[in-house]
Amino acid sequence: MNQLTPHQKAALNFDHHISLTANAGSGKTTVLADRYLEIALTDPDLNLNKIVAITFTDKAAGELYTKITRRIDEMIIAADEQKLKKLEVIRSRLVSANISTIHSFCIDILREFPVESGIDANFKPIDETLSKELIELATDEVIKSFLRDESVSDKLKYLVRIFSSKKILADEIRSLIGERKNVLALKESLYTKNEKDIAEYFHEQFISVVKKLLFDAYPEILKDVETIVETVLAQDSSNEKALIANSLLSKIKIESSVEDLIPLYKELFNILFTGKGTIRVQRFLKKDKVEGLRKQISCASAVNDLVHSFEISTEHRAVEMELAKFGKTILFLFDEILSSYSAKKEENGYLDYEDILLLTRNVLKSDSVRKKLADKYNYLMIDEYQDTNELQYGIFLPILNDLKKGNLFVVGDEKQSIYMFRDAELEVFNKTKEDIKSVSGEKSILTLPESFRMSPAICLFVNHLFSKLFTNPNPAFNEVFNSEIVCGRSDSETGTVEFLLAEEDKNSTQDVEAELVAKKLLNIIHEQEEKLKWADIAVLVRKRKAFGSLEKIFLSYGIPFSIIGGRGFYQRQSVYDIYNYFSFLLNPDNDSALVGILRSPFFGFSDTEIYQISTNKGRNYFTKLSNYVLENQAKKKYYNILSENISLAENVSATYLLRKILIESGYLSVISALPGGEQERANIEKLINLTNKYFEQGFRTLYDYVDYLKNSIESYSDEAQAAPKDESNSVKVMTIHQAKGLEFKAVFLFRCSETTPIKRVKGKSIVVDKNFGFLTTLPVNENYFEEYQAAPIIQLHNYISEKKHIAELKRLLYVACTRAINSLYISATISSSGNVTKNSFIELILSGLNLDPSQPEFSINSNLTFLKKSGEKYSYEEKPMQLLVPLIRSVEPVKSKLLKAQERSLNFDFMTNTFSDSVEGEFISATKLNVFQQCPLKYQLVYEWGAVDIYDHYKNWLFKTAGASPDIKDDQLYNLIDDEEETLKIISKTSPEIIGTIAHRILEKEILPEKLDDVLNTIIASELKGDFTSETNSDLIRKKVEKLLRAYYNSETYRELKSHRNFYNEYQIYLKENDYFLFGIIDKLIIEKDKIIIVDYKTDEIDADKIQKKTLQYINQLKFYSYIASAKYSELDDFNFKIIFLHHPDKVINHKTSRKELGEIGKQISEMVQRVRSGDFVKNLLHCPNCHFAVKGNCIKK
Repeated sequence: MNQLTPHQKAALNFDHHISLTANAGSGKTTVLADRYLEIALTDPDLNLNKIVAITFTDKAAGELYTKITRRIDEMIIAADEQKLKKLEVIRSRLVSANISTIHSFCIDILREFPVESGIDANFKPIDETLSKELIELATDEVIKSFLRDESVSDKLKYLVRIFSSKKILADEIRSLIGERKNVLALKESLYTKNEKDIAEYFHEQFISVVKKLLFDAYPEILKDVETIVETVLAQDSSNEKALIANSLLSKIKIESSVEDLIPLYKELFNILFTGKGTIRVQRFLKKDKVEGLRKQISCASAVNDLVHSFEISTEHRAVEMELAKFGKTILFLFDEILSSYSAKKEENGYLDYEDILLLTRNVLKSDSVRKKLADKYNYLMIDEYQDTNELQYGIFLPILNDLKKGNLFVVGDEKQSIYMFRDAELEVFNKTKEDIKSVSGEKSILTLPESFRMSPAICLFVNHLFSKLFTNPNPAFNEVFNSEIVCGRSDSETGTVEFLLAEEDKNSTQDVEAELVAKKLLNIIHEQEEKLKWADIAVLVRKRKAFGSLEKIFLSYGIPFSIIGGRGFYQRQSVYDIYNYFSFLLNPDNDSALVGILRSPFFGFSDTEIYQISTNKGRNYFTKLSNYVLENQAKKKYYNILSENISLAENVSATYLLRKILIESGYLSVISALPGGEQERANIEKLINLTNKYFEQGFRTLYDYVDYLKNSIESYSDEAQAAPKDESNSVKVMTIHQAKGLEFKAVFLFRCSETTPIKRVKGKSIVVDKNFGFLTTLPVNENYFEEYQAAPIIQLHNYISEKKHIAELKRLLYVACTRAINSLYISATISSSGNVTKNSFIELILSGLNLDPSQPEFSINSNLTFLKKSGEKYSYEEKPMQLLVPLIRSVEPVKSKLLKAQERSLNFDFMTNTFSDSVEGEFISATKLNVFQQCPLKYQLVYEWGAVDIYDHYKNWLFKTAGASPDIKDDQLYNLIDDEEETLKIISKTSPEIIGTIAHRILEKEILPEKLDDVLNTIIASELKGDFTSETNSDLIRKKVEKLLRAYYNSETYRELKSHRNFYNEYQIYLKENDYFLFGIIDKLIIEKDKIIIVDYKTDEIDADKIQKKTLQYINQLKFYSYIASAKYSELDDFNFKIIFLHHPDKVINHKTSRKELGEIGKQISEMVQRVRSGDFVKNLLHCPNCHFAVKGNCIKK
């Protein structure tokens, strides 16, 4: 058993309250476990119910429970007989110990005091999904009732005008319900006043806080500015700018009004600083004086930012009155909706997560309840206290009678507070610390400075960097002090810190930074094969959207990886499969759902079988399947399974049916064997749990369940995927938030040049500020079409919010760096000019280290304190250290064993060998025909040999070794194929492609113009699924798609097509021709009594005068579709097709074709099949200049 350090031992004292600040890797879980056992062993009755241990998550609660169990086992080994008996009793009682999350603890209190809480004793906690459902229902009902009620309809109309639509208003109200603890607090503290007093409060708060920020936070600002100005005048006593600055300083010293001070300060700082915020050196302060005045310039720069954040308009009083009126009005609607939501919950005995905390806090206002709990719980231990909020503080303190009874132990680390988005309030940590100090004195404020996790190199780097980033903290902005890490490692590992800097290349289709990380990963595994496994490595990111780039690169380099908590759970194929299955059971006429499950791992039918079924007679696809199995007895069992499940769907629960269909089909076994199978299996298990919970929360039908899945698939693209039980040897890819509490031998911080938009108050949205009220920008004097105005209090909120955001960004960086045990790699993309993104990790790092990113390396020379142990005694030793940190821009690749194995299985003589595979039974698409007509050899390379990916790797290698660059243009890559669904995966999705995909999906669904805004965000989120590089911007995509479709909706072409009534969108069309099948997907197929019209949408961004030329690329594709349609609709002779370029919707290409002309297409297809089967793949040298496989314009095949 490890011996505790003096700092750890001090934290076991339970004679008084303790606030413990624990550095990363300091062994706080060990302290919590030992403290728990220390208390338990000293209790004569061994009563564990007196002790409460609260953790942040269920997982953390489980880990603490496991740690306590292990410590008991360790203590038993050395225990005497008396202590042994106690330990055995504790272990037997541990199963009922109060070790849980705050919500579980509060549920227990409410179960104990239901009468005092005013709730049903058999209440049911509900999840977020059901809560949202009830809130949405309540919101819709109340808004409809307001519209009918003339006494309140004016209030609703006022709000609708401000938000411009009922939908936006409803969304904002639902958001307020979700954070109602702050809304209700504001209602009580501020909005009981009249509008005039509220408006006055806004102005007084603005003046008070700005004054405090100016004079309290920067008391030496005038002296600092004077020093700068005096330095300038010492250089040149007649410097005009300095003389004006002196005059302004004199005015500022005698001015007391904040409203008058702000413009004076602005004028002063406009002299000192340039428009970019840097100190003015031209005709002002000489460069050689800047370094000596760095402290004064830094302070002046901060105040410059502060005063330039405010613009007090002459109409500010009117805006403040409007904001007060808005707050009272929105609160009126909020109250009604909250009341309706509460009634719906009460009717069913439901409590949501927020109810559980609010009701617990309220019941603790009862003297009798508080006394009973204070007598019952003597010891309260709370982990991760830096993530606590004021509501939770209002629960913990009363239980201990505001620290007058019992014992409180809180442990956390201000530097690791990263959950501001979950309403964590760092000031609560500091407030509790002061509460404890006032009761128990200085001895109660303890630290664990040692880190037993990080190597000396990482300790030195972290200490050096964060001593700069955490300097001069302002508590108003949640800024924190740095606390030096003492290195507690006793092994010989020194550790490494390296930077991986990729140069920005906007023309590259590869993610250069991801590739640099992949190469480095391979190198360190190769170099440290005996010491390092893939599972010892983590790649941490700020945002999940980076997962897609890493996944693509890691696959290409053969790096095994597991993505933890990727988004898009409801959009996974496995969830779609289950949705399709239940949709079919609910409605056997749902042909698309049936085809989906027959193709899926549930049944595994081939495309050929799907087509063969479709050729049978029957009113729907299920009837056709019943006829098909008469001739194909081997498939009859699947028809019987489906028939049985249709019958069961009416009589058994959906949870039973879900398990049945998974077991009988072997679905889990099939998906587990596929790449990413562990992840999909975990997702299925999550869906089973969600399904169980869904049906536990009241009476639900199969129809409700299918509707729930449908809505979730369409609306909840942010739902995290399940965490797989992954014990495999693979690199872990996760967000920094997910890595909290974890550690890895090697950590890569990926995409450190990324930034996150700072949340600001803007129009048509509400921000709840617990100090300032309900904030939004508003029209003045009902000018709804003018730019909405922001009251000064909003400008102040935005300034403070930005400062808090940057402070949390620094803490997030701290958490990321301190996950590393031995090695830390920081990767970023930097422009060729050396510029970095504002408010990014790399900006913080470079500024904190005062580092020029163009240099090849830098060194940190400083002292590091080590914890030394000699026998039973600990001591500290300070040593000078030098850390050399390389800035790496390129890495020589080392192939992984996995990729080498894959390559050994390939035939690298593919240039000279031929294949004898038959085309029989194959599906032929327009794409294949198009590629064959371009060049038969290209067809062979693409479809016969699958050479695209292999040759890409070979070509890149060839040009690298030759010292040249691949001579390939983007448009040449696209010339390989046209834009049908069967496009080759040669290059990653690009913005134009995704814009086209989204536009096609909207047109497929026949979304009306007025409904476009409602569905666009959902479809974009569904398409992105975190699979795009940083260049992909969803807001930009939205604007482009909306512009594209609005132009189309306003065209004569759209109105003409809308006049047709008999049509199909995204129509899949098949034709069996000899022993092969022709297949196509038509954007829109219109069937008139005497003709067929085939419509093809194109999203190419081309000039109008190039449309005719571009059309030539698509003519054969449309003729191919017409040929299939001519066989299916043999009674018609008139076949037309329209090519609509959506950027020029009224410049439609119309083409009419005859059966004779279509017969030529049939001959071309037949000729292609015969030539493919005979191996006739001649070269078309005319195509070489545009061919992906050409080397410097010459054919690959000599």
